[in-house]
Amino acid sequence: MANPAPRPEPPTPAAIAANKRVMRFSFLMLATLITSMIALPGQLVTIPVAGWAAVEGIGALRACRAAKIGGAMVIFNGIAVGLVIFIGLSALLVLPRWDIEMANRQCQAEAVTNTAQIACANTYQQDLKDFLNRFASRAP
Repeated sequence: MANPAPRPEPPTPAAIAANKRVMRFSFLMLATLITSMIALPGQLVTIPVAGWAAVEGIGALRACRAAKIGGAMVIFNGIAVGLVIFIGLSALLVLPRWDIEMANRQCQAEAVTNTAQIACANTYQQDLKDFLNRFASRAP
């Protein structure tokens, strides 16, 4: 009869804590992705959710380091933290152009024909160009 395979060591309390932090971060990242797809006024929820997810993700990375966990999980967790921060910043950058975004949304909601939708898109593009030119003219 062959020798049975040795039993793996049970996880340490630090590894269990790190696993819980990574799972919590995963759920918060999913919440960040879902809230970023909501229509514009509701999309503002993305900002605090992404902030919470980024804090939890950094905590998960620190917990993995404390538990001496490495490998692909830590790499992908670090990439995910970067993505959450990017999504949060992109949601935050909607605030300065709030009026333009809401006007475009209203125009698109009222546009029935293709011509009206194209006119809305052209107006939106022109409003964005004017907005960016105002910032460019302020730069030293």
